[in-house]
Amino acid sequence: MLASQMICMPCGYQGSIDTQGASIGNSRSDAFRYLGHNPFSGAMHYQCPECKSCLNVDPVDIFKMDPARGQLSAGLLEKDPYSFSVDTVDFLWQLPGTIKDGVLGLTRYISKNLGRIL
Repeated sequence: MLASQMICMPCGYQGSIDTQGASIGNSRSDAFRYLGHNPFSGAMHYQCPECKSCLNVDPVDIFKMDPARGQLSAGLLEKDPYSFSVDTVDFLWQLPGTIKDGVLGLTRYISKNLGRIL
């Protein structure tokens, strides 16, 4: 069973967790909005509807029956050095293919032009 309630530790607001609105883009204004997660630490990020703070939530708290506790983030979510944007991840997955294509193109160019010299 997933927790359906969350408590914002900085301001004390308790409310529901928006489970579907963030993915559709029409999140409820009185619910904690899911902002993403850090793939290295596993921390989940939510925004408090009352004080607009970015909160870190331990993923284990989401699977408890008690309300999850959101702790204030050390910095802004956008400046988290261990979080990756979707564009960065796509670029990293495409990088080996790009390098391979570049090496093959360079090999063809050298063999074509060096063949005339030798």
